[in-house]
Amino acid sequence: MMNDKEKTLKLISVEPIIMLTLIGLMLTGALLYYRAVNLQRFLEPALAVLEPRTRLASRLGHLASEEFGVDYASKVVVRSSRIMVHKSLFSSNEYHIMPLVISPLTRVMHRMFEDPWMAANVELIMVKTSVPLSISPEDRKEALARMRQQSETVLNAILGTDPYLASGYSDKFAATAVFSRSNDSADWVIMDIIPSERLHIEVLERLGKYAHKPSPTN
Repeated sequence: MMNDKEKTLKLISVEPIIMLTLIGLMLTGALLYYRAVNLQRFLEPALAVLEPRTRLASRLGHLASEEFGVDYASKVVVRSSRIMVHKSLFSSNEYHIMPLVISPLTRVMHRMFEDPWMAANVELIMVKTSVPLSISPEDRKEALARMRQQSETVLNAILGTDPYLASGYSDKFAATAVFSRSNDSADWVIMDIIPSERLHIEVLERLGKYAHKPSPTN
């Protein structure tokens, strides 16, 4: 059995290890706190930039989900502030019959402008088709004109179906055709939702509090 002196010596030999362990834990905690503060300083302005656009994309996705439902799941894709509709939904052998997809697509646009926040923060809805760059240079001009006509046909169908959009928001729509490096892009009619300057201003206002403010001078 250890006597009192041996017990005291053993306790003294353990104390430095305990102290070093506690110091190490304190330093680790301080380092983690410092990194957390720096991470917060980075994340807050990043979230300030993303939040308004995320809200716009979320509301658009919600509207599209309600109007299109599962029937169009494979041929209507919502990505961020963009609705992609497969061209097969617009094709029909009976030219006097409006494609069925026009109805839910128009309702999405109608409800978008009925929402005060979205109406104020959407600058333009660009109806866009694509021409793949893989086609020969000789055919590009004709293909671009043909695709632009397709975009205009879709846009005219949307506005022609809904007097609310045609009378109040026709200036918020445009049709165009572009060249694309991807052949798959040519299979889709794309509705690009372009945010307004008001949304950009909101982002700048959110970022304002993170800007460096010089110290006042006497």
